[in-house]
Amino acid sequence: MTRKYGATRWQIYDWRRRFRQRGLLPACEASEPTFAPVGGALEERQAPAIKLEIAIGDIVLRTDTAI
Repeated sequence: MTRKYGATRWQIYDWRRRFRQRGLLPACEASEPTFAPVGGALEERQAPAIKLEIAIGDIVLRTDTAI
């Protein structure tokens, strides 16, 4: 995007720094990452078996067995 408008990444960093100094852009604050809670033990699930078919023009590639 910066190349499209003729700006360098250093200009962007400088503009952000100046906006922060003027109070026009909030300061970046590091926060603790949030995670989704784990509800109980993880269960192994069986994925449904599928057969794969790829068609390109007149050529068709199919799998013999379910993958």
